Amino acid sequence: MEDRLSLDGFTSTDNQNYMGINFLKRKFVFILLASYCLVNAPVAYAQIYLHNFGTTAISTHPYTVAPVTFDSHLSNSSWSNSTNAWSSNNGATGEAIRLTTSTAASITLTFDVAPGYQVEVTSFDFWRQRSNFGPQNWAMAINGINVGSGTIPTAGAAIGNTAVANTIFGLTGTVTVTLSLTGSGGNGTFRLDDFKLNGSVTPNCSAPVISSFSPTTGPQNTLVTINGSGFLANTGTSSVKFGGVNAASFTVVSDNIIKAYIPAGAISGNITLITNGCEGTSAGTFTSIVSQPAVNYSTDIYISEVYDAEVGSGGVIEIYNGTDSNVDVSAYSIRRYGDINDATPSYDEPLTPTLPISPFIAPGEIYLFGVGTSAIPCTGVTFGHYYPSGGFNSNDEFKLVKNGTVIDDVQISSTVITGQPGYSITRNPDAVAPKVIFNASDWNLVGTETCTDIGVHAVTTNTLPAVNNQPVSKTICENGNTSFSLVLASDTGFTYQWKVHTGSGSWANVTNSSVYSGANSNTLTLTGTPLSFDKYQYYCEVTSPAGKVVSHAAQLEVNAAATIPTFNSIPAICSGDTLSPLPTTSQNGITGSWSPALSNTSTTIYTFTPDAGQCAATTTLTITVNTPVTPTFNSIPAICAGDALSPLPTTSQNGITGSWSPALSNTSTTIYTFTPDAGQCATTTTLTVTVNGGNTIPTFNSIPAICSGDGLSPLPTTSQNGITGSWSPALSNTSTTIYTFTPDAGQCATTTTLTITVNTPVTPTFNSVPAICAGDALSPLPTTSQNGISGSWSPALNNASTTIYTFTPTTGQCATTATLTITVNTPVVPAFSSVPAICSGGVLAPLPTTSQNGITGSWSPALNNTSTTIYTFTPDAGQCATTTTLTITVNTGTTALPIMGANAVCAGETILLSNANAGGNWTSSDDTIAAIDTNGQLTGIVAGTVTITYTTSGSCPALSSKTVTVNALPNPVLNNAYYLCLDNVSGDIISTVDLYCGLPDAGYRFAWTLNGNPVLETSNTLQTDIPGDYTVTATDRLTGCSMMASTTVGTSSIAIASATVGDDFEDNQQIVVNVTGGSGQYEFILNDGPAQDSNIFSQIYQGEYDIVVRDKNGCGEIALSVFALNYPHFFTPNGDGYNDYWNISGLYNQPKSQIFIFDRYGKLLTAISPASGGWDGRYNGYDLPSSDYWFTLTYKNRQGLDKEFKAHFSLKR
Repeated sequence: MEDRLSLDGFTSTDNQNYMGINFLKRKFVFILLASYCLVNAPVAYAQIYLHNFGTTAISTHPYTVAPVTFDSHLSNSSWSNSTNAWSSNNGATGEAIRLTTSTAASITLTFDVAPGYQVEVTSFDFWRQRSNFGPQNWAMAINGINVGSGTIPTAGAAIGNTAVANTIFGLTGTVTVTLSLTGSGGNGTFRLDDFKLNGSVTPNCSAPVISSFSPTTGPQNTLVTINGSGFLANTGTSSVKFGGVNAASFTVVSDNIIKAYIPAGAISGNITLITNGCEGTSAGTFTSIVSQPAVNYSTDIYISEVYDAEVGSGGVIEIYNGTDSNVDVSAYSIRRYGDINDATPSYDEPLTPTLPISPFIAPGEIYLFGVGTSAIPCTGVTFGHYYPSGGFNSNDEFKLVKNGTVIDDVQISSTVITGQPGYSITRNPDAVAPKVIFNASDWNLVGTETCTDIGVHAVTTNTLPAVNNQPVSKTICENGNTSFSLVLASDTGFTYQWKVHTGSGSWANVTNSSVYSGANSNTLTLTGTPLSFDKYQYYCEVTSPAGKVVSHAAQLEVNAAATIPTFNSIPAICSGDTLSPLPTTSQNGITGSWSPALSNTSTTIYTFTPDAGQCAATTTLTITVNTPVTPTFNSIPAICAGDALSPLPTTSQNGITGSWSPALSNTSTTIYTFTPDAGQCATTTTLTVTVNGGNTIPTFNSIPAICSGDGLSPLPTTSQNGITGSWSPALSNTSTTIYTFTPDAGQCATTTTLTITVNTPVTPTFNSVPAICAGDALSPLPTTSQNGISGSWSPALNNASTTIYTFTPTTGQCATTATLTITVNTPVVPAFSSVPAICSGGVLAPLPTTSQNGITGSWSPALNNTSTTIYTFTPDAGQCATTTTLTITVNTGTTALPIMGANAVCAGETILLSNANAGGNWTSSDDTIAAIDTNGQLTGIVAGTVTITYTTSGSCPALSSKTVTVNALPNPVLNNAYYLCLDNVSGDIISTVDLYCGLPDAGYRFAWTLNGNPVLETSNTLQTDIPGDYTVTATDRLTGCSMMASTTVGTSSIAIASATVGDDFEDNQQIVVNVTGGSGQYEFILNDGPAQDSNIFSQIYQGEYDIVVRDKNGCGEIALSVFALNYPHFFTPNGDGYNDYWNISGLYNQPKSQIFIFDRYGKLLTAISPASGGWDGRYNGYDLPSSDYWFTLTYKNRQGLDKEFKAHFSLKR
């Protein structure tokens, strides 16, 4: 029950199932009896881990299915054990995880702790059970630290919530829980279920601390100031929550202050902060103020439903508490009347609970009163009170009685439910209840039973009007006016009350005063608001009998009295200069606008008007605009083009500095503009510099280029535009020269130049002409060279001998003569090696297309390997070579004749092949498939196909070939031996054997024999019950190939055997299996271990052993069971969980057996029973030393005889 009960009772909310009852729409609460709570009150702890190992069989190792309860900061649960194998069986609930062991074993649970968190374990609990020979003791450690130990009973039980023996705190990373199991009495099992760890999982970082917050209550949008430390301004705090809901917004003012707004949907609860991933929680809770519809409370509890089962006597009366407080049902009873208006009830049964639950019904909760001697067909219904008497009928009347007075009445009219075996009647949600006088219109009757509404009762609830407009926060100036408004969809019947929070204490009602008006209307107005109202918060509660509507909170900011905005002055500008926009935010933070618009032509006073709500006054700013000055300069005398010009002055005669543009020019008249330097409030001015005539450039006709050495005429001394002068240097007709013309003085003209080009004679270039063969045609030589020189050649072309030709350029081209040699070669005769004679039809290799002396070409006619032929070689063009011939002789040989003989042979058989041409040679294409000797005898080896070739003798032998197929032999396969099983008693054969040869029936013929005699069976399988020697011959129907297989059919039988174990308490006990009957060969198996041929098993300890004797020939097996009795030769009572107790556990089922333990001097130390936990090595509460101790055992042996056994064992520390 500790898994399902808490100190405040059973609670199941909407759509939950508890104790088999499904609850819809209404919460259904059972509260524990106070006495039950006191007896079973648990230790204060939080459960961080619970595994019940489910309801599915377990066979995988390790076991990694997630536990039922697992803290959200834990992961990767894994269960393993030292035997590396899991199974399961019945546990406390569902499956229990199980291991099998004959020695000490351990179970290990590991899980991981999330980074940034640590685990503390304060207590633990688990259910355990062992088999008779299973481990008797457990010890548990967490991360190597001992936390507790105990014993393991054969009847499963929980150890109960157990505090850890040593502090387990600060566990991080991977946590390892080890359960050590000791004291096995033999091969046994251990089961584990409902494993729990209790404690906490907490952050291991430095959490922020919340020392206080204000206000402590409020509706949505309330601004809460949170005080404390470690908030880490800027980005340190990532989350603020109210009752687990994120704040609408928040601001970290400093490391010690956070301001946060209450979000929509916030519920009452603690405030939590997350700073750098670490969570801090307030000690106190914030209470969320929300709208609440009024609850329609009744004056007392009442009957909300009556249910009668169709079959049997079962029935239910549902009691509903419609009041606003808990009601004790002990003061109430149910009276049932067999007919409406009967004077005496058939019973008057109190509602006092018959189950261990609270007698109180909470507001809005249900209490079930059950009646009848048979169960109702509704699953999961649990009653607070059950009256095991007759059920309900039509025309019944039920009255709810309080302290002897009837307060509610329900009547089941027979006229309404006539003919129906069962019914359900439920009270309407809007019915006024309880009622002493029954009103049928308050009820909804279903003529047949229905389980749907048992445990459910709906009541009519009120609907509140929607809020169309919420109050909004305001900012005003000191002594200013403002208002807050709330608009409901409908406020008929509602009363308004505005609330205020002044920054400390609780919210208070606003009352009308010199500042406030409309405190009880939808609009609260503030007039002449003092500065002290700064940071006040307001909300409105609107109430009516239907409930309470709560508005959002709004904040008021009151700023101090008017501030004068301050601005930097603006320097004076020159008329027309650009003015930057004036700043819209003053140096003391006042925003606003300027008027009039900026003017850059006249001095203006500008007015700054602050934006509304800033509590600031207007101010002015003057911008001075000055009139510009015109700079003055002396004029510049005219110059001749090209004359030098002095720089123009950069300061005017009236003191204006500046610069001129464009750059000075002494070649043409130019107007120069003077631009004053910035900040002088001066205009630009101009100055004209006249350049008379300009410098005239003399012009001359160009002189054509000449060839080096040609004559040159004198250059003219007067230009085409009338400028006179002289040239330099002197004329030269050997190289290109630039000549300069210098005008005579006084002409305002410039020098000029003239270039006369003198070209060097060009050598004509031509492509070389390839050598030709004597007599070949020669194309005419080109009359224009590659570099454009025209001319003629001499002497005339000659194709009979090599000749040098001369090219003479045409006159006037400034070019020299050139020569060209054309080589004429004598033709070459190609040379080839002779080709040996071949046999007619022999292979002829292609003739070479390049001669031994390098001449390429082609042969004709085509090669012929049947007759002697003369072939002609024609050189390729351009090689200056002649044709030549080559003769190839073809000899006639023997004519090939066909090979005679069979085309197929079976593998392992022979055939004889022949050919009419005597004296030839035989060959096989693959000797691994078929081999042939010199006489033509072919032997098939393996299945396949070969080509047999016969070659005649002589210089030109003939070839004949033949394809021969080697067919595979059938491959019937029988076992070496088969066995028929005999009955051990009668000796009759009790089985048959199927001799199947492994080949299909299709495609084969089969012949069977028994002891050399034919058997009438032609299929691939012979079924027989006769021992003997069998053969089968399989013949391939297609190839005719045959193969035989043989086997022997013998007899065998199951063993007749018994098993014995050595004497009790022998040091090396053996189990001997005695086979006393049967005719087979046998093998022996101990405890599902490996099979062995020996009938003796050694090294037997203590416990029950299972032996199987199996016929090797498949004629069955028998199972035997023996029990070996022994005692432990030592124990180590040091508290480590291993061998801590000494006992002879093999006698656990002999409660009258006794063990007397003595020291070496014969002093009796203790007497124990094998069914007890054993001796712990202590005497009168003190540990005894390491030594040998003696014991005397009285018990009954296997034959039931009283026996006494004495021996000694060692105590080791």
